[in-house]
Amino acid sequence: ALGYADPAAALRHLEALSSGVTRKAAIQRTLLPVLLGWFADSADPDAGLLNFRKVSDALGKTPWYLRLRRDEGAAAENLARVLSAGRLAPDLLLRAPEAVALLGAPDGLRPRGRAGLE
Repeated sequence: ALGYADPAAALRHLEALSSGVTRKAAIQRTLLPVLLGWFADSADPDAGLLNFRKVSDALGKTPWYLRLRRDEGAAAENLARVLSAGRLAPDLLLRAPEAVALLGAPDGLRPRGRAGLE
């Protein structure tokens, strides 16, 4: 119904993200319904969910990552958009995880002006 090309894979990702009784799993269960809608609005919902799983697996035990997604709706929505936009962004976020924090900043996704001209 949400436009996922591979519903079985999507279910596997959802189970991996939300199973268990940990704080991480509880936060995932709370956020995933909204994230799934944002991924569904993208060009490739399957890639968005897969990329979200990769980033969450890598950063999921980091307290600031969980707090950022739970407490800052704009950060969670921006993360969903970035992860659904292509293959490069998730790889960059995994190499520089502190960049995820930029997604919660009001100017985090705005293009920068040319140096010295603005």
